[in-house]
Amino acid sequence: MVHIRRAKEEDLITILDIYNQGIRDRIATLETEEKDLKYMSDWFLQRSDKYAVLTAAIEHEVAGWASLNSYSHRCAYRGVADLSLKGGEGLRPIFVNIQPRESAR
Repeated sequence: MVHIRRAKEEDLITILDIYNQGIRDRIATLETEEKDLKYMSDWFLQRSDKYAVLTAAIEHEVAGWASLNSYSHRCAYRGVADLSLKGGEGLRPIFVNIQPRESAR
C-alpha cells in the first residue's frame, strides 16, 4: 500500500537520490547536472505551504515525491503552478494533464 504524506527534512537524501536518478536517466527532467544535498535542502526550506512537497512511501520507504512549483514570478501567472512527479527506480513515470474547470455560470 502507498502512503502519501508531507515530506520531512529527513526525506531529503532519498528525494535527492530520486531526483538525480531522473537526471541520469534523462527521462523525468530537463536538468543535465546532478544536484547536491545543499541544493535540495535550500529548495526544500524555501517552499511555502502552497508549494509543499509530498512523498509516496511503500512500507515506510519513500518511493517517490511530488511538488507544485511556481510557474513564473509575473503577476499574471500568480495562480499557475507546474507539477513535478518523481518516482524511484522501478516506478513508471507518471504524466498528468491538469486542466482548469469551467467556471460556474
